[in-house]
Formats: sequence, structure tokens, C-alpha cells
Amino acid sequence: MTAAFYQNETKFYVAVDCIILGFDQKELNVLLYKRKFEPMMGQWSLMGGFIKAGESIEEAASRVLTDCTGIDNLFMEQVGAYGDITRDLGERVISVAYYSLVNMNDFSSETLEEYNAVWAKVSEVPQLIFDHNQMITDTLARLRRKAATRPVGFNLLPEKFTLPQLQNLYEAIYQTQLDKRNFRKKLNAMDILEKLDEKRQERFQKRGFLLYVQQRKIRPSAGTRVLFLPIIKNIIQHADFGRCAGYSDHKVAQAEQTCAFDVSIFAAVAPCIYAKIEDTQRTIR
Repeated sequence: MTAAFYQNETKFYVAVDCIILGFDQKELNVLLYKRKFEPMMGQWSLMGGFIKAGESIEEAASRVLTDCTGIDNLFMEQVGAYGDITRDLGERVISVAYYSLVNMNDFSSETLEEYNAVWAKVSEVPQLIFDHNQMITDTLARLRRKAATRPVGFNLLPEKFTLPQLQNLYEAIYQTQLDKRNFRKKLNAMDILEKLDEKRQERFQKRGFLLYVQQRKIRPSAGTRVLFLPIIKNIIQHADFGRCAGYSDHKVAQAEQTCAFDVSIFAAVAPCIYAKIEDTQRTIR
């Protein structure tokens, strides 16, 4: 007989919620569905479910993603845990949120119909149940930070894509228009794309070269560091490294949105600043 440990402690539920993001060549979208049970039946919700016995958190999130998309082995990354005492109207539930990036073309209409699910633009997300809107906000902030430190989102694009398509993706992530010339300059500095001997005729646009990501480790070149350190401008403007370490996620997201692709001041930055910036980023994360 197994000893009963922690029998005097309060028990509650643990769930996972999945922020499934897709891209339609212009807008970043999130998958939503109408909740089929109480509490808040019929309201818009993220995809989710409770963790089953004998199942890890990651296994539960992977199961929910596979069940809701019909696609195995999707990329996923944890956003955080949400445990406000009153977050769920039914019981005390702690939810661990994961986000996933999927190609919307891989979805069948039957899968969407089965779950009564729809794609909603992240800029037009309706009021969701519980704290699901906050989960989406946190996911976008995390994605923007990640996009500023390494290439992300290529699995949202076709295998072969044009530079305008890639720029559209980054503009959708940052929710702002980017300068085409600077964007391409920074991509070249990163050395992650290979130009193919193929072209695609874009409607109402010039013919674009098709590109794909090179599957190799990115070298930490000077050009890469320019793109990968979006808070550098903010640090210089404030001239106060200690204040940067105390920035909230919201403040950092604001700085990234305005500065991620502006590196005109990089030449004025001394090499010794890199170590402090990297320490700051680790503190913020």
C-alpha cells in the first residue's frame, strides 16, 4: 500500500492552454474556439485541457496541440504559468500556457469544423474566457523578444518564400511597418538565407527570389549582434545600465517594438557594452 503523503494539503487542478499562431501572408492569427461546457460555455477560448494522470506538462500540451490541429510533433514553447486564485470560475485551476507556430495551409477545414474553431487576427482578438487574453499578450511579447535575438517563424511560411513574405511576417510579429532596405541589410548580415535559382510571380508586385533558411548554427558576427540586441538603443538613450535591468516585460516589449530594426547608432557603441547588455537580457528573461 502506498503511503499517503501531503494528505493535509489542498488539492487543485492543473491544465494546459495552447496559443496556436498561424500566418496568412499578411496577418498573424490565433486559433480560437467556442467553449462547449460550463463555466462560460459558448464563449471564445484558447485550445486547452487538463493534465491527465501519468502525463507530464509537456506531454499534455503536445497532446492538446495534436488533437486540435491533426499535426504531430509541432514546435511548442512554454509561455508561463497562470495561477490567480479566481482565474477560473469553476474550480481552483493553475494553467501552464504554451505557444506553437503552425502553417495555416496545413489545417483542413474538417479540423476547424470539428472544434468549431476559427482563425482570428491577433490585432482583433475578442474577449476570451478567464485570462486567455493575457496569455496571448504574453505570447506576443515573448515572440517579439525571441525574434529580436534569433530567427523565428520560418515554419509559418512555405518552404520556399520571398523576401517580401518574410518581411510581412516580421511586421505581423512586431505590429509595425519595417524599412525594406534596413530589413534586407540585416538579413544579409545574419547569413541565414540562400537564394534559389527560381522566381515567383507575385500579383501586383515584381518577381521575387525564392529563399529558404540554411540549416546551420548562426555565427555570432557583428552584423548578427546588431539585429539581435534590440534594447541597445534604449540603453544608450537612458545612459543608465542599472535601470535597464529593472525594466518590466511591458517596457522591454515597447523598446523592442520601436528599436528592434533601428541600428543607426550601433557604430557609436563600444564593444565593452555587449557584456552588460547580455547580463541585462538574462536578468529580464
